[in-house]
Amino acid sequence: MEVHPLTGVTDGEIVIMRSEITDQKRTEEEMKLLINNTEESFILLDKDLKIVSFNNQFQNLYKKYLRLHVKKGDFIINYAQPDRKKAVMEIYQRVLKGNVEFSSIEIPISETEIKSFSMKFNPARDNFGNIFGVFVTAADITEIKQAELLKDLKKR
Repeated sequence: MEVHPLTGVTDGEIVIMRSEITDQKRTEEEMKLLINNTEESFILLDKDLKIVSFNNQFQNLYKKYLRLHVKKGDFIINYAQPDRKKAVMEIYQRVLKGNVEFSSIEIPISETEIKSFSMKFNPARDNFGNIFGVFVTAADITEIKQAELLKDLKKR
């Protein structure tokens, strides 16, 4: 805690205290800006795989491509494609045991367009190293996949 005297006061001395809460709030706001101004999508889940927090990109991705509105407290498996639910659940179970997992997903946008995403699943740990949930990062890799396909086609 910092203590600063207020100068220029004639009726005695007034002391202003600025707590560490102000610094913590500023740090939280800076982190929020960083997380919401990146291309990647982020989501934090608790041990029960309920949504704790997510960034704007995650919300926009699900709204745009899957027509789903993401809400805190929802069970993340409900957002998985039906044919992937079992595999996704197994990924989360391994991550909650301490493993880091990678996956990719393709989402059909139209009859001629597919979006590809790379996902990384990390255990979310507290300051003592205890796992309290899962942190997922997703990145759009559609352009990379398309470039790889073109490269392969040119080789043939």
